[in-house]
Amino acid sequence: MAKKRATFNIDEVLLEQAKGIAKENYKSLNKFIEQAIKKAIYIEQQRIYEQEMKEAAKDELYLQDINE
Repeated sequence: MAKKRATFNIDEVLLEQAKGIAKENYKSLNKFIEQAIKKAIYIEQQRIYEQEMKEAAKDELYLQDINE
């Protein structure tokens, strides 16, 4: 996967906490941040999917399609 440099402004306390966790458990702060972002994206995608399924459950045409 291609990498691209990115710059973010982040709360100082949050950054220090991330550095501490990364130092103990990851190869680098970059790896920790990358994993945290991947996890956040996955969680958000799941939330969106669940919301879409709740909406689909109210859609009569969708319900007819899955029952056929």
